[in-house]
Amino acid sequence: MHGLTAPRKALRYAEHGLEDKGEYSMSKKKWVFFILSISITIIGKTIAPIEVISSDANTALFLLVSMVMLLITETLPAGLIAIIGIVAMPLLGLVGNLNDASKLFGGQLFFYMLACFAISTIMGKLPIARRLLYFFLTKFNKSTKGTIIALLLTTAVISTFVSDFPACLLMFIISKQYIQMFEDPEDRKRTQRSLMIGLIISAHIGGVIKPIGNSITILGSAYLAQSGHPITFLQWMAFGLPVAIATFPAAIFLLFKLFPPTQQSDEQREEFLMKVKAEIPEKVSIQEKITISILVVTFICWVANFNSMIVACLCGIALLFPGFNLMTWDEYNKGVSWYTILINNALLAVVTILQTTGVIDWLLGIFRSAIPETAGPTVILLTFGIFVSVILLASANGPVLMAVMGTAIIGLGIVIGIHPGVFVVGFACFASFSFILPIDAMNLIIYDGGKNFVAKDMPKAGIPTMLFATLIVALWMPLCGRIIGL
Repeated sequence: MHGLTAPRKALRYAEHGLEDKGEYSMSKKKWVFFILSISITIIGKTIAPIEVISSDANTALFLLVSMVMLLITETLPAGLIAIIGIVAMPLLGLVGNLNDASKLFGGQLFFYMLACFAISTIMGKLPIARRLLYFFLTKFNKSTKGTIIALLLTTAVISTFVSDFPACLLMFIISKQYIQMFEDPEDRKRTQRSLMIGLIISAHIGGVIKPIGNSITILGSAYLAQSGHPITFLQWMAFGLPVAIATFPAAIFLLFKLFPPTQQSDEQREEFLMKVKAEIPEKVSIQEKITISILVVTFICWVANFNSMIVACLCGIALLFPGFNLMTWDEYNKGVSWYTILINNALLAVVTILQTTGVIDWLLGIFRSAIPETAGPTVILLTFGIFVSVILLASANGPVLMAVMGTAIIGLGIVIGIHPGVFVVGFACFASFSFILPIDAMNLIIYDGGKNFVAKDMPKAGIPTMLFATLIVALWMPLCGRIIGL
């Protein structure tokens, strides 16, 4: 770590899932969680499962709980948790050998995330994001709340092109410049708490606008295509954009009510505006023009309903192509959060086992029994939204839940009488809007060293925002489905 600046050092520790303590160590509390996770895994392997699921399903379910617990408690680096999870699968008899386990690791989500980090890295290198931020600042920079709204709105827009965590991290690095302008430590703490929670919520809201907005939506879109019930890029946007437009101002209102930021002087806000402007070259460089052209072509291909995954990967390839001189592989490698990619793919590998067992049918059976037989689409989706939120309290990972239940809810939608597209997009929104304790919150807590943000703050703003968004989704999805002919 010698020679790293403080932010770079913090980020390096964040990439390893550790607090910045100067060494890779484990506290007594973390040892307790580590031993507890091993005990949970052993219990899952040894106890008799309930009658509706198999012994392998029981083992995989307990392994998933153990991995998620290690992740949430920050007991081990996330990348190490991923490797342990993959190695544990053959040791627990879930697959024949390590080769079989490795075949479950990766898939299309792996390549999508690589493409997302290419886009976020180039946005961090070039002044594209700052140009967008400066535009919003000129519209809203009349108060401290207006400045924060500009930062959050920029995050939401960026997250429509990259996944949630890269958008959060990119804008958090920029936002730190604004936070440092608060001279009083207490004022800085109050404002940063509001801003960090807002960054997480805004990124998730922006991610549902299109089918390539985050790993949850890309999985849902892929499942719909595989099942023979695809919806177009514009149809997805017809569902997601109004939901985002309705949810964003409500989330901001609740955020400022619960965590009001400290008011800054006009001079300080103008100083930040000028600081952002000073970092933006007056002339648009050839690299920016090429990057914007690549992103525009990518968006057009998505609208034209080309394969979203292949288009995203081609976009990443173009951004890294040496002939365009946009960024080097070393620059890209530094911008990739490999631990995020590792842990998401490891969790997906474990839940692939669950897909072939009775766990999914068991969970959906519980949900189906809670729906009144005379319930309409809105009531069904509202019930389903609450059901998803409860499940996410245990898993805290929307992509994992989509991977577990994606194909099953398509069949459930057909049985209930709701077009699978309506059900899957609604499900993607519910999974994205679980603001109780999303993984991105833990990432930013680690990045900031836990000094100005604690996990207990997230549910205070997250739960009411989630409930409002759930109601909006339940009301809009069936109506939109009828409007666009689904």
